[in-house]
Amino acid sequence: MPLISRRELISAGVVAGGAALLPRKLFALSEKLAGSVPQPVTLSADNLLAVVPVSDPSSEAAINRLFPGLLHDGGFQQLRPLAFFVTNVSRKSVRAFSSHWTVTTASGEYETTIMHYFHRRTGRKMMHWGIKGNRTRFTGRVPIIKAGATRLLTPYFNWSATYYKDHGLPDWASLLRRRARPEINLSELKKPDSRVTMTVVAAITHDHIAVGPESQALARVFSVTRNAEHDEALSILQRFQSGDTAEQIAGLLRKHSSGLAFDIRPESDLYYRVRQRQAKVLLRRLHKARWDQFVRTLQRLSDQRRTVLRTVST
Repeated sequence: MPLISRRELISAGVVAGGAALLPRKLFALSEKLAGSVPQPVTLSADNLLAVVPVSDPSSEAAINRLFPGLLHDGGFQQLRPLAFFVTNVSRKSVRAFSSHWTVTTASGEYETTIMHYFHRRTGRKMMHWGIKGNRTRFTGRVPIIKAGATRLLTPYFNWSATYYKDHGLPDWASLLRRRARPEINLSELKKPDSRVTMTVVAAITHDHIAVGPESQALARVFSVTRNAEHDEALSILQRFQSGDTAEQIAGLLRKHSSGLAFDIRPESDLYYRVRQRQAKVLLRRLHKARWDQFVRTLQRLSDQRRTVLRTVST
């Protein structure tokens, strides 16, 4: 998951989501927002996503139902103070959201903002080689959290109940090492004077509306990322239409994936880093898929409209 705490990084992927039963508190809020009272006139992050800490005793029934066995797992116990339920209490699918974390222990206070959305990973082993997988090669095509769905969120992972059911308990040591947060001392979270808060500070709906106090930051990263993916596919498609062979296109993608083809400057770093990553994704598809499937992927990505978001700060 990407951080934008005093520095900005490209978003990392998160696992696939699905609808889940709501915790008791969130179900009541969902019912309220869904129609028993008029919908709020002003759309905000709070209208979309509700947050409940897993450390709250009222969450135990929900976590046992949605993530059976997790609550009594020793590896998860050290992360429980950092765990929160996030539920989409609106009727809109959410393409992306940002969570702001404040962790206070005897060592001091640590703050960070993490962006959550789906994009194609360059190292993922499983992917659809046919046209079925094309939509997953474009950031934000798959909602991060559908209407009515609940996810389990920590600074280290973002799970749906379906993902947990399919994958089970992880190798905690490997997970913590892979997504290290050196500023968070897990052993100190057990002390009574430690405190963790998490709020949703931005969200992007399926109709490309960005809301929340930090919506501009999320909107910029999200739109720059999508447009860079589009532009990389379009540049390769144009070379194909000009008559380049598969070998020539593979060579160009290798050059792009190395970053040597781009004049990367501080103001364009995010854009070209995403193009570099997308080149790796396309090169992998070129090697694994049929030539016609590869070309149709280029066409599918190139046909996407450039992303323009409407930002509503609240």
